[in-house]
Amino acid sequence: MKIEQLKEKIKSRRGVPPPGRDTITFLNCVASQPGKEVLDMGTGSGLIAIFFALKDRKVTASDISQEAIEVASENAENLNAKIKFVESNLFDKIDDKFDLILFNPPMGNASGSKILDYVKSFIPKNKFTLKLASLFFKSERKSLLERFVINGLSHLKKNGVIITIIHESERKFIESLVTNKVEVLKHFADYNNFEIIKIIKK
Repeated sequence: MKIEQLKEKIKSRRGVPPPGRDTITFLNCVASQPGKEVLDMGTGSGLIAIFFALKDRKVTASDISQEAIEVASENAENLNAKIKFVESNLFDKIDDKFDLILFNPPMGNASGSKILDYVKSFIPKNKFTLKLASLFFKSERKSLLERFVINGLSHLKKNGVIITIIHESERKFIESLVTNKVEVLKHFADYNNFEIIKIIKK
């Protein structure tokens, strides 16, 4: 099933928005990535996890939000996608190792207030709001990304890959944290200089 067709079958509800432009752009970029065991972190309504599960991958999907896990589980069941769901703050309740870890991070801190996360779920991601978010949540984003990358590398199998979508300046910050090669898969000059990057564990 094509990504756009699958997107139309994904249900959402208040507090768990439907897949946005960033999610579709991200999925289009990573759709052909290899890897048998896949982790979709911050799964939201479950589109990315479901896409890979329908391609016969062994998929784990996690989210800090219990409501998101419920919505994604319902979507997976409706589409006959076999997925292991885990309610977790980043890797806190993730024990396995993966070939491929995917993460479209929230605009702010994923470890904080559920009320704040709920409010942010109503904010559309576009060039203007992403620029505002980068100002308001800059330090929280850095903390989030640092925890994600450092812990993520320890949850990869040998030659496993992390792929995420972040701002160009955040990629430079990540490069300062790790000795691993950080590859830019796609740069969006017209989308507030966001990038899709790949980090490989050797």
